[in-house]
Amino acid sequence: MLQARSLLLAALWIFSISAWAQEPDVIRAVLIKPRPYEVSTGTVIQLVMRNADPGEGGLVSAMVSYDIYDRYENITIPRGSVLVGHVGRRVNDREIILWSELQIAGDNSPTIELTPPLNATMPDGSSGVLVSFKHGSRAATIVGLDNSFVIFH
Repeated sequence: MLQARSLLLAALWIFSISAWAQEPDVIRAVLIKPRPYEVSTGTVIQLVMRNADPGEGGLVSAMVSYDIYDRYENITIPRGSVLVGHVGRRVNDREIILWSELQIAGDNSPTIELTPPLNATMPDGSSGVLVSFKHGSRAATIVGLDNSFVIFH
């Protein structure tokens, strides 16, 4: 019994020494400074549907309703720019639309490929667009964690 007790005390002593010797985990935060003309995570882009080919893989386009600003108050995406995408699939009463291109409004303005694509939402941010959408219907998209991008002007 005395020997088992000695072994137990020795094990506890070794465990406490090794636990004390380990350094605590260090969490480092990195502050990322926003860049000019960056469309950053969390940006909501309000849209008006223009046209759609129904069914999976069908082409869809929507016009940006309001100017989108960066954190320096520059207009990053002007009102009238067009998002172009395709219908992914239907889930219940919603069409999953993936916006893959952004055509900036204005003369000689670029078309930007969105990789990964942005997901279409309803204006309230809920996922997908109602199956009954038609020309003039309201929609939106929200820039996600892996979707922020910079538009060079």
